[in-house]
Amino acid sequence: PERDLSYSPLFQVKFRLENPPQESITLPGLTFKRLPQSLITAKLDLSIDLYETADGIVGGFEYNSDLFKPETIQRMVGHFKVLLSSIAATPDGPLAELPMLTPIEQQQQLVDWNDTQKDYRQDCCFHHLFEEQAEQYPDAIALIFDNGAATQQLTTQLTYSELNQRSNQLAHHLQSLGVGPESIVGICVERSPEMIIALLATLKAGGAYLPLDTTYPAERLAYMLDDAQVSILLTQSHLSITAKTTTQRLNLDTDWPESQPLTNPSSDVTPENLAYLIYTSGSTGKPKGVLVPHSGLVNLTEDKIRVCDVRPGDCILQFFSFSFDASVPEIIMALASGSKLLLAPAERLLPGPGLSDLIARHQVTHITITPSALTSVPYRGFPHLRMVLVGGEAPAPELIKTWSQNRLFINAYGPTETTVNASMVPCGNSHPVEPTLLPSTNKQLYILDNNLQLLPIGVVGELHIGGTGIARGYLNRPELTAERFIQNPFVTVPNFTGAERSRSRSVCAADSPNPPTILYKTGDLATYLPDGRIKILGRIDTQTKIRGFRIELGEVERILQSHPHMKTTLVAVREDTPGDKRLVAYGVPAVTANQEKATPTEIRQFVAETLPQYMVPSVFMWLPALPLTPNGKVNMQALPAPIATSSQPQVAPRSDAEKSLAQIFSQVLSQETVGIYDDFFELGGHSLLATQLVAQLLNVFEVEITVIDLFEATTVATLAQRIEQKQRLAQMQQPVSRDEEREEIAL
Repeated sequence: PERDLSYSPLFQVKFRLENPPQESITLPGLTFKRLPQSLITAKLDLSIDLYETADGIVGGFEYNSDLFKPETIQRMVGHFKVLLSSIAATPDGPLAELPMLTPIEQQQQLVDWNDTQKDYRQDCCFHHLFEEQAEQYPDAIALIFDNGAATQQLTTQLTYSELNQRSNQLAHHLQSLGVGPESIVGICVERSPEMIIALLATLKAGGAYLPLDTTYPAERLAYMLDDAQVSILLTQSHLSITAKTTTQRLNLDTDWPESQPLTNPSSDVTPENLAYLIYTSGSTGKPKGVLVPHSGLVNLTEDKIRVCDVRPGDCILQFFSFSFDASVPEIIMALASGSKLLLAPAERLLPGPGLSDLIARHQVTHITITPSALTSVPYRGFPHLRMVLVGGEAPAPELIKTWSQNRLFINAYGPTETTVNASMVPCGNSHPVEPTLLPSTNKQLYILDNNLQLLPIGVVGELHIGGTGIARGYLNRPELTAERFIQNPFVTVPNFTGAERSRSRSVCAADSPNPPTILYKTGDLATYLPDGRIKILGRIDTQTKIRGFRIELGEVERILQSHPHMKTTLVAVREDTPGDKRLVAYGVPAVTANQEKATPTEIRQFVAETLPQYMVPSVFMWLPALPLTPNGKVNMQALPAPIATSSQPQVAPRSDAEKSLAQIFSQVLSQETVGIYDDFFELGGHSLLATQLVAQLLNVFEVEITVIDLFEATTVATLAQRIEQKQRLAQMQQPVSRDEEREEIAL
């Protein structure tokens, strides 16, 4: 270690309690005087010197003014005095349970900063709000499906009346099949109007919907259907889905119930009933289902419309996968406000020029997107775009500055377990650029320590969320539910089934006719800023976000561990290139009878059979052993940087097209060299890098290349063939000039 003269090498904080020094010393011919405090230079980062006197304990704090602000030290003094008073009042109590905050600070955190109460309709469910819009704006466009055709002829549009009637037909049919409150209906359809119709019909019938992404591996879809005990599956005839449980299948493209009534059905569903069930990544190796009731959905709907400034006639892009909870606010704030909901095939929503064209073509007014995806969307000004909302990860200040010009830019935060958005904070355009959190309407945010004590400003703790919209818990996971969903310690609840926690509080939570009784432990590390805003600093566990996707590293590790050639596995998040987070899998091979070792390609294919694409590590590396620290833990700092390798022998480019492609592959993937048979995705490519590569291909080859082309032709060789075919086709379709026409006639 190197000596740093800016601080003491042995310790930086000192606490001293001793007898008082003499106030004055008299010697013949000498006078001693204590120097003023302002002339003292701090020798340590922080020193607390206390003295016992006849009048009590006195002393002071000495601090490095380069590290601490005066107001921070003032708060620290107040906390120390509160702690001493608490010790004197309860000398036999556990130290960890003693409060430190002053009454004023408790008032701030429990009341002032969580004063979010607003009235909302508690007597209805979301589909009732949609039915009201259908009655008020029957001829207004409710739904647009743009399939990418050059003309509008193949673009599907449904009015509010048409969407309501088609949903009603399906809802009546579902009720005839036994769907009612607490019934779970699976929906596995491609992006289309039928996706929204199935959602509305399930809610109208009184049931709860389970969204299933058609791109998920068959094994994952089957697990969800079996775990949720789905009795009815709404799907399409060309999709193959199997489950162990007996599930009645209804193909919406071939078995439409034309004979059913067009009127709104009635059901016994209440706000306390289940609205939807969404699966998220789980640390046990299997996804876990989050049970979300109707109670928070109406509050979310009204809050989104108000905060995002949604008006009748607006156009809202439906960007997120149906299987992610971020799709919920996109749908509900459009269909409960008289706005248009814009759908498109998944390939048209990949970030890049195509998505930019879609936004401009339909004059989209509101988009919700991840920051990493927004970074890949070419900025065109978009005069009709009034709101951009990002979530899933913190946006960079540069991104906020670019996209907040002359429009509302919102940084949103909220786990699936809290009905999506627990915070929506404007950024940029006269608001702070730093992404922070504030509680949304009828929600509360608390930063607590392990003993559920409030923490001072600047101190890091775990973020807890309370209020309207907290989920019931996890399906079939009572232990995990009890661990994550706990009693709110700031509200007295008789006969609560959780652990008893009786602590005296100087200030009670804000009075409410329905006080929030449950807190959700997010696992996010956070701290308060002096003005009450909250900053997220990391996680207390291995959960991570990659391009906005929520991933439990333990789930990926358990799948890898089940491979017969694996002895030990570790999955880590690496960001060796700034802004490019990715999953990297490290494995120690198991000893087999014939000493075989699986290739990275074989491992990747094995994982992809179980996990969705966004959870598959981009790089896999074999190691002789995992590096360990002296105390036996994995040394994360000693893990080697990922090196993506191809399963094919490297062959040099043969044509000009292959040479150009190899250079572009190498640049985008940060590889020194790329052979013509190297696979883009084996070398660490993903959807966002794919859009960057396609953008460069458009400039170099001047033919229309899409991300779908790259997904279908993943190597330099196959992509070069496709580009050459498109170039020949483009030449054949060019109009013949007059001179060429005369020459042909002469010949």
